[in-house]
Amino acid sequence: LFQQITTYMNSSDVREYLGVPTGLSFGGGEICSSDVADALEGVTLQSSAADLSYVLGQGVPALIFNGNFDWTVPVCSVELLLSSDDMKNGGWGNGYEEYAAANRTVWKFGLEQKTAGYLQTGGGLQHVVVADAGHMA
Repeated sequence: LFQQITTYMNSSDVREYLGVPTGLSFGGGEICSSDVADALEGVTLQSSAADLSYVLGQGVPALIFNGNFDWTVPVCSVELLLSSDDMKNGGWGNGYEEYAAANRTVWKFGLEQKTAGYLQTGGGLQHVVVADAGHMA
C-alpha cells in the first residue's frame, strides 16, 4: 500500500496540483524517516490547534479526516481539538463560529446510498469521519 501511495503522490499531476518543487519527492523509500522522528521529538504531544486556527485565519482551507475506528487519533480527540479555546482564540476569526454552527451531514455513496462517513464544513475547514476505517483512512 505504501508503494501505491508513494507512486500516486509522486505523479506529475499530484505534484503540480500541490506545488511540489522539482527535486523533492514523497516517501524517500522509507515509511518512517528517523530524521523526521528526531526533529519532532518533544513536540508530538503538543496541540496544534493554535497553528491550525492561524492557518485557517489566513484563508488557507484545510481538510481533516480520520476513521471512526482510529485509535491512534480518535475522532473524539479531533473534535475536542476543533472545539478548543486555542481554535476559538487562535486567529481563525468568524470561521470558528461558522464551523461550530455547521451541521454534520451524512456522506453517502453508490447506488444503494451506503453511509461512507460524516462531514462538517465551515470557515474553510472540512472535517470528514470515514465510516468503518481506522488510522490509515
